Amino acid sequence: MKTLSSIPEIRLSKPLLAVIALIAVCLHPMSMADETKLELVDSKKKHLVSLPAIETSRNIPLQLENSKITIVTFFASWCPPCLDEFQALNTVKTQLGDKITIVAVNAFEAFDSNDEARMQKFLEATDPSFPLVKGNDETLALFGNVNRIPTLYVFDRHGKQAFNFIHARGATKRSVDAEELTKALQPLL
Repeated sequence: MKTLSSIPEIRLSKPLLAVIALIAVCLHPMSMADETKLELVDSKKKHLVSLPAIETSRNIPLQLENSKITIVTFFASWCPPCLDEFQALNTVKTQLGDKITIVAVNAFEAFDSNDEARMQKFLEATDPSFPLVKGNDETLALFGNVNRIPTLYVFDRHGKQAFNFIHARGATKRSVDAEELTKALQPLL
């Protein structure tokens, strides 16, 4: 049996230790970026309100009030899980009405003639009961460099992130459902 004194000592240089630590962080299932909670501060609200609206049959104006629970979701008309998520958002908006604000951001389409036709089909299929806006690269950066859709954030009355859903590549769960969203919202009401 070997004792500790018989095991050869391994010396690692500081650069090698740094590389090993970096690899460990990158391979960890919950990266540091995932642990960072977003806040819906005034500058983000002003940015969202400044974005061009996407016309819908309801044309609901975007008003982000302080002291109100706010849901911000990122979507695209070509995203099948986004159809399901919009149905869930409509259900929750019907249930909770003015207690919540929902804004849907589309920063993933060029809004050329092909995108416009596809968007109209998406809007006809989902009939959103909340405002939609055309986002941009700045919008994506303000909300943690969004690169997956649907991505949804719930902010409490103080602008603190209380819940989020990000569709992971290859995941079986593709979007948040109304029951899950309602459960996340109940403690905030």
